Amino acid sequence: MPLVWPAELRAHLPAAARALLAKQEAKLRSDWATVSAAYPQLAEARYRYAWLLVNTRTFYYVNARLEKRAKDDHMCLMPVADLFNHGDEGCNVAFDADGFSIKATRAYAVGEEVKICYGPHSGDFLLVEYGFVMAENRWDEIRLDDALLPRLNARQKERLEGVGFLGKYVLDRETVCHRTQVAVRLLCCSVREWKRFVDGVDDGESSQADANRLIVELLRELRHNAEKTASQVEASELGDPPQREVLAQRWHSIRDLVDTNIALLDTNNSS
Repeated sequence: MPLVWPAELRAHLPAAARALLAKQEAKLRSDWATVSAAYPQLAEARYRYAWLLVNTRTFYYVNARLEKRAKDDHMCLMPVADLFNHGDEGCNVAFDADGFSIKATRAYAVGEEVKICYGPHSGDFLLVEYGFVMAENRWDEIRLDDALLPRLNARQKERLEGVGFLGKYVLDRETVCHRTQVAVRLLCCSVREWKRFVDGVDDGESSQADANRLIVELLRELRHNAEKTASQVEASELGDPPQREVLAQRWHSIRDLVDTNIALLDTNNSS
């Protein structure tokens, strides 16, 4: 998990993963401050190891007695159930007042791994929370902020902030988010046309080809950065080999996600 990586290697994480990691670190610091005050002889490394075990193996659970607790207090450990690995699709997991049930949705062959779905999580979330990434992840998504925001001047950022569309630009396996469509049109349309699109008066059809071309530019920039970072990580001696391997794998999955969308946009522009 990135939480135990050296700082020099963590610096190569995607921005979204770094943001998630910062929250995770803050949570651990808060928990450690509470526990160490009560148990001053406890070694921090030992506590962190136990904290990470619990963090990666708990299930969300609530019943009538627990419903008033904060969300973080609704986690429970379930022996045997914590052995399931994650898959895009898997067994149905449900709970009620009596406990959990895990039911297969199809027949399994002898020796075939049985999985559950941890949730519709991006590759950055899976990496930070669990320490792995998937070659194929139907819910994967990446942020376009690092490529898009530097292209906006102060006035354009002010306009976007005024309508609630500054930042949080997301690309998933199928589409570019509406927030991105709004921001990109500020770069390729007149302000008047942009306002009509924001207000829903203009459906954006007439400006879609120009928007797509600019988005493809942004994606090619992201692709170059993904390839470059993966190569730097693989060629470095930072951290341990498995840490470098999973980080490079994340950047490769980002590259593949970008390639999928470039192909879709190129097809749309040529049709």
